[in-house]
Amino acid sequence: MASGTYDIQASNDVGFSVSRKLTVVLALNPVRSSYSRNTFLPVNYSQVTRDRRQTETRL
Repeated sequence: MASGTYDIQASNDVGFSVSRKLTVVLALNPVRSSYSRNTFLPVNYSQVTRDRRQTETRL
């Protein structure tokens, strides 16, 4: 059963990594229209804007 638990954990890590990268890609999207910003869930909005500010600061 331990291997089954590990597989689930690994799957969750991959899913998190993919969603994280997708968030960064969307944050870097040059189209900054109100419509594209409003497609994010309100719960995630502060996280997305924080990531965008950090990315622009690094650049």
